[in-house]
Amino acid sequence: MKQFFILLLTSSLIIAQKTEDKFFTSNETLEAKISFTPKTLKKSIVDTVYFDTNFAYKIGDSFQEMEIGIRARGNFRRSTCYYPPVKVDFKKKKTKGTVFEGHKKMKLVLPCLKQKDKNDNILKEFIVYKLFEMVYPYHFKTRRLSLEFTDLTKKKKPVVEKLNAFLIEDDKKVAQYHNGKVFERFIPPLAMDADASVRNAMFQYMIGNTDFSTAYQHNNKLLYIDKLIIPLPYDFDMSGFINPSYAVVNETLNIANIRQRKYRGFKRDDDIFYKVRDIFVEKKSDMLALIKSFEADFIFNNEPQNRYKDLKNNLINSNSQKKQKLSDLKNLINTIEDCNLKKASKNLLFGSGNINSSIMLIGDAPGEEEDESGLLFQGDVGKLLEKMLLAINVSMDNIYLTYSINYKTTDERKPNTSDIKRYSKFLKQHISIINPQMLILMGGTAMEAVTGLKSKISDERGKWKEIIIGSKTVPFMISFSPSYLIRFPENKKYSWEDLKMIKQKIQDLNIKF
Repeated sequence: MKQFFILLLTSSLIIAQKTEDKFFTSNETLEAKISFTPKTLKKSIVDTVYFDTNFAYKIGDSFQEMEIGIRARGNFRRSTCYYPPVKVDFKKKKTKGTVFEGHKKMKLVLPCLKQKDKNDNILKEFIVYKLFEMVYPYHFKTRRLSLEFTDLTKKKKPVVEKLNAFLIEDDKKVAQYHNGKVFERFIPPLAMDADASVRNAMFQYMIGNTDFSTAYQHNNKLLYIDKLIIPLPYDFDMSGFINPSYAVVNETLNIANIRQRKYRGFKRDDDIFYKVRDIFVEKKSDMLALIKSFEADFIFNNEPQNRYKDLKNNLINSNSQKKQKLSDLKNLINTIEDCNLKKASKNLLFGSGNINSSIMLIGDAPGEEEDESGLLFQGDVGKLLEKMLLAINVSMDNIYLTYSINYKTTDERKPNTSDIKRYSKFLKQHISIINPQMLILMGGTAMEAVTGLKSKISDERGKWKEIIIGSKTVPFMISFSPSYLIRFPENKKYSWEDLKMIKQKIQDLNIKF
């Protein structure tokens, strides 16, 4: 009997190992590239016909290419959206030895329309899938993409766009992971597992989604696991949580708009509802924290799902509130793990100056003197910066100063692209909290962290540009860092030209100190 038990346990472990996933275990955003013609893809109505295209994904510092098959999927999005939702067919031989090994099919979720908030909407949908994971044991795994999409509609002048996107595992992989299978037949909703059904319906109610039906199996797959029928929901884009412009209301539900909630579950024992409610209440703080962790990634609205605030007013009016937000952000940065810069530093260099200033100056990163003292812009660098600002009648005490990297760097260890990306999301949140009228970016690291540009400072300096941070368009000027000017003083004349333009902008914006 003992030997049988050991054999059974071993077999279970083997099954678990076989179903363990390599791709979706990572929470890192995957950089990828793909190209196709949306119109051509949408025209094909045969679900078995896939179009071959190249797909590239970044591993380390380089991109790996593979050939994949793609087709449009869905009905409403296919007919309504510019970018169709895509079904991806991976070729087994091509995936061997890659992060995609073991996967045959996936869904690629793209924005719908070419509107300015397209990337925000797709990020919201990704968040919904992650929220669902917290309250429902049976779910699709997802992986976020930073996607460079080449639109081949105009062959002579292809359009390249940066899109938020994400990949969703195949339903057969979900079933395999739980040692079950996909249930292909129709079944009455009350024959489905009660606990899973209530969790599904309650979650849909929470996000304000009525675009599903367990009765008609709309936007729901069914799994057969442990002799239970489990509903597996997907496609949350028409929910009030996301609130896309293309959303339509189901007229049979007697609701005015998609942000009006309506419970679409079926009658179950009261005990099940109370049990599920307790699960949701228990996870509330974790869910809110998850939403908050994405704030810096939104372009047009930092807090699109926070219904406890007035979304018409994104400004922080209270000085105490602003201080608290800055303190929370600093604590969040301090939780970073596996950062060699942090490990080699004594202090986190966060910010200094007037938190209510209309001018925010961002440097590259602190050095040895700053790390030792715990103060920003010290030594020769600080003295030069002070002189530069005083030359245009600006005191360092009257503006707000920070760094794009919050830990020291040395000549031997300059921040790389990975470092910059790690801290840029915190920097953008930092900018949103300060809410300046203008930004001064001093140095290449600051330029890349805020704008994504990797070009030479000399090519970008000396001209005002604009960037959207939060819900606000902010003008910014790129210039040389004081440390660079100390090493190459011949460039001070160009820096002086930048300073004069900054002085003029201060006058134009009527900024007072």
